[in-house]
Amino acid sequence: MTNFFSYPELCERQIDRWNRLLLLAADLCRVPSALIMQVGEADIQVAASAETGQTPYQVGDQERLNIGLYCEHVMESRAVLCVPNALVDPVWRNNPDIKLGMISYLGYPVCWPDGKIFGTICILDRVENHYSASINELMQMFQGVVQDQLALAFEKARLEEVLQQLRANRDQLTEAVKIAVEQTVEKTKAMDSRARDFANVLDELAGSLVMISELPEHHQVQYELTKIVDEVNETTERLMNPKRVH
Repeated sequence: MTNFFSYPELCERQIDRWNRLLLLAADLCRVPSALIMQVGEADIQVAASAETGQTPYQVGDQERLNIGLYCEHVMESRAVLCVPNALVDPVWRNNPDIKLGMISYLGYPVCWPDGKIFGTICILDRVENHYSASINELMQMFQGVVQDQLALAFEKARLEEVLQQLRANRDQLTEAVKIAVEQTVEKTKAMDSRARDFANVLDELAGSLVMISELPEHHQVQYELTKIVDEVNETTERLMNPKRVH
């Protein structure tokens, strides 16, 4: 049976950690907005946001895909994207974030440990910003921190699924053993009953031999009856000791 792994959902504690991480990133990079974005099937949402007091983005904000977002390009290319000034860039001058006043962008892809895209980590500014090498280095460091935390959450969720499967297998095995034991007990009871029946027959035949031995010309009948008694004894022995090899 094929098992489908479910990616873990972000807990409030993780989101709070990322919010504080992004606040540090925004402060060090001197920008009003720093975000971690998470992609869904048909949209992308703000998973975490630096609360700088100047950002137009809030945790939980959503935008549909395929409308030319900066982050879409980052996720599709799985590479860094730097847009110093979208207003003078023919590729990005119609970007939806311009309506929010965000004309410059620097973003890096964020992936689960199995390679599946999670989203992006990015910073945005209201003014032209070419983002220095130091800022790019900082963003790469923050990207690594986020991906390491995703890897921990991923492994924890995967181990929990393995444990659940092991518990289910244990329960199935326990039930199977219980059924097998019950069946064995029933078979043993049936075998004991058959053995007792043979023993009763044997006793009756033995009694008949005693009676026949007292009659004249009984030798041939007694001989035949003795053979029957011996056969019954062998059958009884096999029933009482089924594992015995003859």
